[in-house]
Amino acid sequence: MRIREAHASEAQAIGALHRTAFGDEGAEVSALALALMADASARPLLVLIAESDMGMLGNVIFSAVHVPGLTSGPCYILAPLAVALTMQGQGIGSRLVEAGIAALKARGCELLFVLGDPRYYSRFGFSAAHHVRAPFDLPYPDAWMCLSLGQVAIAAVQGQLRCADTLNQPQHW
Repeated sequence: MRIREAHASEAQAIGALHRTAFGDEGAEVSALALALMADASARPLLVLIAESDMGMLGNVIFSAVHVPGLTSGPCYILAPLAVALTMQGQGIGSRLVEAGIAALKARGCELLFVLGDPRYYSRFGFSAAHHVRAPFDLPYPDAWMCLSLGQVAIAAVQGQLRCADTLNQPQHW
C-alpha cells in the first residue's frame, strides 16, 4: 500500500470512495469531500489517498482553519476520512491519519482539529482538553478534539474555530 497526495483529476474517484464507505450517509459525505476540494476558503489543503494495485483504498482531507488570536503557523481540521468498505479494519485509516500528521508537521502546522470518535483519534494524541469551540454547538463535546503539532500550548488558545465555507454548515456538526 502506498500513501500519496491526491491529484485534482482523482476528485470523482475520491467522491465515489466516500459514497460507498459511508452507507446511508455516503452521498452527504461524498458531497462534502468534493466541495472541500473545490473550496478556495479550505486552502491550503492536504488530500491524501491510500492505494494499492487494487486501486484507491482510502482518503483523508485536511483543510485550513482559523483560530482567533493565533498568528503562528497554519492550523487544519481533519474531515472527512474514508476507507473502502471491504478494506476497513486493516489499519488503512490509521496510516492515512499518521501520514497526514507527519506531512502537516513538516508544513509547520500548529494545531490539528477533528470531530470524531475519541476512542479512535486519542491514539494519535488528539484530546478534548482544549478551549477552542467548534463552529456550532455540539451535543457530544468529547468528540471535538485537538492535537498540537507545533510550539503552541493548547491550553493558552481559546475562541471559536472558523473553518472553510463548505464545512461551516450545521449539518456537518
